[in-house]
Amino acid sequence: MTARKLFSGVAVFMLFALLQTAQAQFFSGSSMSFGKNRIQHNEERIWSLFRFEDFDFYFYQDGRKLTINGAKYAYTALDEMTEKLGYKSGNKIHFIVFNSMSDMKSSNIGLDNEILYNTGGLTNVVDNKVFLYFNGRYADFERQIRFGTAQVMVNQMLFGESISSNVKNSTLLALPKWYTDGLVSFLADKWSVDLDDKMRDGVMNGKYRKFNHLEGTDAVIAGHSVWKFVSDKYGPEVIPNIIYMTKVSRNVESGFLYVLGISFKNLMDDWYNYYSFLYTKQIKDRTLPVNQGVDFKVKKRPYYYQMQLSPDGRYMTYVFDKTNKKKLYIYDRQTGKRKKLYRLGTKIDEMPDMTFPLTAWHPTSKLFAWEVEKKGRRVLYLYNIEDETREQIFIDQFSKITDMAYSPDGLWILMSAIVNGQSDIFMYSTGSKSFKRITNDAYDDLNPRFVDDGRMIAFSSNRISDTLSYDVLTYLTDYSDTLFKQEYLDIFAYNFKTESPVLMRVTNTPDANETNPMPYGDGYFTYLSDESGINNMYMARFDSAIAYVDTTIHYRYFTESFPVSNYQYSIRDFESYGNSDFYVQGFTVDKKSVIMVHEKDNPLSISPAELLPTQWSGERETMVYSDAKNSVVIESSNASNKRQGFINLQPDSGEVDIYNYSFDGAENNDQPVPKPVEKDDEEKKFKLPKQQNYDVEFAIDQLVSQIDFSYLNTSYQPYSGYGPVFINSGNNGFFQVGVSDLLEDHRLIGGMKLSFTLDNNEYFLSYENLKGRLDKQIVLHRLSYENSNETSIFKHHLHDVNYILKWPLSQALAIKGTGIFKYNNQIYQSINYDNLIEPDLHSYWAGLRMELVFDNTRNPMKNIYYGLRYKFFGEYYQGINNKDVNLITVGGDIRHYSRIHRTFIWANRFAFGTSFGSTRLIYYLGGVDNWFMPSFDYTNPISDRVEYGFQTLATNMRGFKQNIRNGNTFAVWNSELRFPVFRYLMNRPIKSEILNNFQLIGFGDLGSAFMGLNPYAEENIVVPETYYQKPILVTLKTPRNPLVGGVGAGLRTVILGYFIRFDVAWGIEEGRWHKPRYYLSFSLDF
Repeated sequence: MTARKLFSGVAVFMLFALLQTAQAQFFSGSSMSFGKNRIQHNEERIWSLFRFEDFDFYFYQDGRKLTINGAKYAYTALDEMTEKLGYKSGNKIHFIVFNSMSDMKSSNIGLDNEILYNTGGLTNVVDNKVFLYFNGRYADFERQIRFGTAQVMVNQMLFGESISSNVKNSTLLALPKWYTDGLVSFLADKWSVDLDDKMRDGVMNGKYRKFNHLEGTDAVIAGHSVWKFVSDKYGPEVIPNIIYMTKVSRNVESGFLYVLGISFKNLMDDWYNYYSFLYTKQIKDRTLPVNQGVDFKVKKRPYYYQMQLSPDGRYMTYVFDKTNKKKLYIYDRQTGKRKKLYRLGTKIDEMPDMTFPLTAWHPTSKLFAWEVEKKGRRVLYLYNIEDETREQIFIDQFSKITDMAYSPDGLWILMSAIVNGQSDIFMYSTGSKSFKRITNDAYDDLNPRFVDDGRMIAFSSNRISDTLSYDVLTYLTDYSDTLFKQEYLDIFAYNFKTESPVLMRVTNTPDANETNPMPYGDGYFTYLSDESGINNMYMARFDSAIAYVDTTIHYRYFTESFPVSNYQYSIRDFESYGNSDFYVQGFTVDKKSVIMVHEKDNPLSISPAELLPTQWSGERETMVYSDAKNSVVIESSNASNKRQGFINLQPDSGEVDIYNYSFDGAENNDQPVPKPVEKDDEEKKFKLPKQQNYDVEFAIDQLVSQIDFSYLNTSYQPYSGYGPVFINSGNNGFFQVGVSDLLEDHRLIGGMKLSFTLDNNEYFLSYENLKGRLDKQIVLHRLSYENSNETSIFKHHLHDVNYILKWPLSQALAIKGTGIFKYNNQIYQSINYDNLIEPDLHSYWAGLRMELVFDNTRNPMKNIYYGLRYKFFGEYYQGINNKDVNLITVGGDIRHYSRIHRTFIWANRFAFGTSFGSTRLIYYLGGVDNWFMPSFDYTNPISDRVEYGFQTLATNMRGFKQNIRNGNTFAVWNSELRFPVFRYLMNRPIKSEILNNFQLIGFGDLGSAFMGLNPYAEENIVVPETYYQKPILVTLKTPRNPLVGGVGAGLRTVILGYFIRFDVAWGIEEGRWHKPRYYLSFSLDF
């Protein structure tokens, strides 16, 4: 099969080369670059690194502690993945640590240049970089380490570790997202309440039945469940065998069939039937959340969060996020009016961040606060409800704020925030603008709230001790000692009145998370718990009893709690105020947000809900207690032979003896006794290497080798001066290598196009410096091609130097400025004496180009987009050796992609351009981009009213040859319906790359190229034809409509990696339909 594909590729190359003369082509037609941006607001980051034997960790200011804790855990993750996959990576893994998600999203990580046109022969080299960020929970941070490690090892297994094997396998092996990303999720993360909740939602609402149609997070969750189902049914040892057979057979279905002995279709039926039966049984007798107590319409697509009612119940505030564009609203429940308080973000397809804005109501309901991350800083806004004014406060002491709420007296804002790589609790005084620290240790302290009438601060934490300790840290601290934490979160309470360092442990469930403690009233408070497998609401209160009596009475304090809800889906958002009569809950049902506003009942009248555990909660309990019985926590003898950092335990009162801990009902003598730490083991303890400064290191990240039909640079072709003659592209071999540094701030790309005769070649070299907000790029370009007229053959050598500056205004919008120097050399070939003595022509130009570029499109599959992108530009060129000539061009290109249903879209494009100055740019309208064996209409005359210096194509105008109309101005509208037939209709993975990318297209084009700015001026609607016979000169003026159009249909697919387009179109001119014209082209989009 491989030899056959290789032979086919060589045959295609030879066919193209023989059919056409190899010539160069320049930028023309609809070839427009767009692209998204990253905005780096922070001061310059000073990067350092630790080099370990199997991996390296990179970090910057305030990330040292986080990095060291991550490095200790990386040994565990690496050994865990090696054991699961039966594969050991031969290359080092590079972990790059960011202090927050906002910092990571402002970096240039993953900002790839868009491949707009020829896709054949493109290989993105699989690297071994893992990007991490801290959101306040070390459990999530360590989960990212497992994900990254699994991703690197799976990629190396499938595509190889060397560049040569990577090129081969990435060309021949195309795997769906559910397979790769689902596999990584399965390897890195055990099943969880969140995954179970989303899987239940997808199955019960029928979305996961259409397995092949899943995208994004849904594909990951469904894929994870497939691998879990296979592991549970056939054993975990089959997983690496399936991966290996997939690689060998280069087919997903065959990989499962050869190992499991069951067809993929039957496997999918078994998988879906299993989960459908399981969840149908689970939701029985549980309450389905529906919108309740909400007077405004809750839209389907946006994600609603931070829903809060003011304590007096009059106002509701909420944030909704639509593809990363966030809006904060306040809704007056009395008047029914809504006001937008704040807007941030851009509608763009990237990892969502729902950790801000954070909101909080003042107890008087007259002040509302929210916190955002803006331009690399933490900003707190205080909004006065009565006079609608707001105050802005910068809080730069923290890397991130994870939660906040007012104190009952309104004098403090209680916060959980990240400082120096750890999440602690703080109190912020809005009057003095000062902080008071409550906790200061390495445990994760989250969701703080005042309860018990302001006497206690309840919060969730993974601490193993109920006594506060305050870490004294210096920069020289190496954190080499292992810090043990609980894997799950419990509720603790801090006595704010006495400030006692001994906390009250409110909950102690080693196999469940308790989060979001909230005041309720009448001495009660509430919290969320997933003990049953679904996040439900619990009611609790503090109580006391006499412990013993000596000279005085001693009390012991405890809490009583019980569940008060029994929902089908987990509560994901929850807010309650102690002086309010309402509380708010948020859910996700059928991928839509559901908001429920409840009126508080008397706690004494509330009956406990009967919760039945889900199957997953039972599996989790079994795993947790099994791990606890088999685990012994001792001094580290080998950093890679245990689960670093987490233990499971039972209730405590004070310090926990983690070395000799017993569960209720178990005898201490049944516990394994820790062995002494031997000298040899001591040498294997975690050792922190010397900290080093990061120096820029480059590695290959992209290789291209393909047959190419386009130009490498956006240059105009010099106008020959002998009428309508355009040098179209030939078919050339294109080779390109791209390298970038580890942080992707510096990129170097070099490429060349070699003609079949090795005569008319093209070269370019580009360097980008993306560090800082202002992006800088320099491009060097050289091109050669031949042209001729009736008496001469001459060769053009075009040289361009472009210096580009880009200033991002947002992630989707940017301003670009380009300084241009051009040198054109025209050499006459010595075919006769007249040409021999003809001097070479030299022209030097300097120019400036300004562009406004917007792009928020998403790209779920090849040639299918959602969203909007546009570019408006203006150019000025000035002759250097001939200062009397200049050229000015302006233009634009607007493209909008509307989703009709799933991946069936309607794409529209409107493009225009015009030129001014002493010399002009002429546009030839007609044809398509990257047209194989193009045709040019040499009969359509060119106006001699102006002098032209350059020429280019204006496309698409299907149904005609190139040059059906020409002029110094053009405008064109293209409209396409794009329908991916098999991808849309089939409900299973598609083996064939041809079928997977096969699309039916219906299109229409309308446009014109004309002189001046008015297409209906006389010079554009009358075509002069001159006939001369001595002594008579006759000029006929033939009227014509400047507008032309075309309609037709086409096919799109991928063959040998190339995206191929075939169109048949009928041109419409002067109301007449032309004969059909056929187009074979090689490009994406229009």
